[in-house]
Amino acid sequence: MVIDFQMLVELNLIVQMILVLLLYLASRLAIGGDFKKHCTLMRIAVPVQILTVLGVMLPSMYGYLKNTSTESLFNSEILIHHSLGLGVVFLWIYINIIFMGFLKPAIKIRTMMRLALVSWAVSMLIGLHLYWVVYLS
Repeated sequence: MVIDFQMLVELNLIVQMILVLLLYLASRLAIGGDFKKHCTLMRIAVPVQILTVLGVMLPSMYGYLKNTSTESLFNSEILIHHSLGLGVVFLWIYINIIFMGFLKPAIKIRTMMRLALVSWAVSMLIGLHLYWVVYLS
């Protein structure tokens, strides 16, 4: 069976848009003080994001970089995108460890949550630009 990466990438784009909606809803729940539902949504969204990174983003980007000579600005954009994405995953793990009571927060938990949200949003925007450059132009 041959995998059509273009179709996987487009499916991933749809999943990412759904995740954006989930993140928006989760942030509204947190602002409203419903942290139980917020945490439930986040515990769905982040693992789905990790699976899309491992199953779609890394293989397609690896294949692209392996078969194409790219300019350094584009490579820098890829590095920033991946660094922000990894940062979000590490923040999510750290925040969950704090909520489980294994660690005390070094800084305010809300600050870390906002940092994770902003990092995710910026990474998403850069990812959309990468998609545009690689697959649409």
